[in-house]
Amino acid sequence: MRFLIYTVIAVALTVAAGAQNGPPSPPWPDIPLVSCPAIGPSPSDQSQRTWKHGQLERDSFNASVGALQAKNYSGAAEQFAKFAEEYSDSDYREAAIFYEMLAQSYLKNKPGLVQAAAKMIRLPAASAASQETAFVTLSDALSPYVGSDDPRKEEKLADLEKWTRCGEEAMAANIRPANMPQDAFDKHHNTSESVLDRTAGFVAYMRHDYVLANTKLEAASKDDPQGALTCVLLALDKFFLPEPDPNSGIFYLARWADLAPKGYWAAPDVGEKSAAFLKQMYVIVHGSDKGLSALTKLAKSNTVPPPGFNVLPKPKTKHHYGSGIAATAIVGLLVYGLATHPDLMGEIGRSFAASVTPTTQKLMVFGGPGHGVYLGCLSCSEVEADSVFNPIGAHGSKVSSESIWNVVGQYGSQVSPYSACNALASDPPVIVDQDGNAYGRLTMNRVDARIGLGARFYNWLASDVCQN
Repeated sequence: MRFLIYTVIAVALTVAAGAQNGPPSPPWPDIPLVSCPAIGPSPSDQSQRTWKHGQLERDSFNASVGALQAKNYSGAAEQFAKFAEEYSDSDYREAAIFYEMLAQSYLKNKPGLVQAAAKMIRLPAASAASQETAFVTLSDALSPYVGSDDPRKEEKLADLEKWTRCGEEAMAANIRPANMPQDAFDKHHNTSESVLDRTAGFVAYMRHDYVLANTKLEAASKDDPQGALTCVLLALDKFFLPEPDPNSGIFYLARWADLAPKGYWAAPDVGEKSAAFLKQMYVIVHGSDKGLSALTKLAKSNTVPPPGFNVLPKPKTKHHYGSGIAATAIVGLLVYGLATHPDLMGEIGRSFAASVTPTTQKLMVFGGPGHGVYLGCLSCSEVEADSVFNPIGAHGSKVSSESIWNVVGQYGSQVSPYSACNALASDPPVIVDQDGNAYGRLTMNRVDARIGLGARFYNWLASDVCQN
């Protein structure tokens, strides 16, 4: 039961962190890379640059710079893009694309920023500094848009791996300019390394390698302790480790609640909503909200859980997990139904308002032909009569014909086409709510395109249900 508790908490974290009502994801760029691009000379070595097209080229570039300096970011982005297209052989094309990226960043226009970064990577032999910026930008901006239900998930994860590797190569080749102070260069270096490690951690997490994800995400947090996205991903991964670490998970969630409102892409109300969600998750882990204020203060003044940190209740302390888990899971799952391609970076926490509002929805499992057989409540506590966790109930029993726990029954055997425990089942049980909204399949086939939220219950099925 304890494993399931952590699994459901992780489900709620995933869903709540991912869902948002912001703009759609930027178009995923097509950047064929067999190997990393060749690296050109650094800008400081380009003393031989000339205006190949004379005064018109020079005036166009200077006008674009003037728009940027005047904080006319929209005009600057447009003018630099036009310059790079019109003067495709210009010695200043790399600089124009770099400034276009800068203008799009000031505009907080992710699609435009991604498009400019992709142009930089396609540029023949761009400098190490420009390539580092471009690869870091793509990794930072696009990794949050890879959902577990994305039909292009593996393709996108492979892209993120390539971008991370090439970003690391460019970063290693990037030499500090003579006019840049060492501390400023080191800060830039640490920020880039943090984004690349965080992206590698995200890819590992999406591939269910939670141990590797933990290593990469902890490295990212060390390089940039102020990264809100890193903290929430760390919190999520801690609950999914082979040995779940709820103490660290709730600590990093508290760090995220403190840092999220300060983020560049943060929504105005993210502080209030992230604090409300932290409280809800803390109560589930701790059993009450006692000590929450102390945790909040601790997370503000520490970048890692301090020695002896512990929010778990003392042994034999009664937990009211049932209703808390049900409420959190239901709220999270309802939000999951609305989320398609979540943007963790941009508007993280915007959907948390729903987590403060009680709901009477019920999450259920149905199986058999046409999904006409009720197999129990997935969001109810073990004391509920129809809960799949009630060992003496019809749907939690190992002998009932309407239970996924029955190893010789239609819904728990290794061979039935309707079984949650058959990795080759053609029609495993479906997860739905009271309104008929479907959230995926309860199945041991983790590559089933229909699995949806059922992926979050895979380890529980493997370790508890299907081992009977």
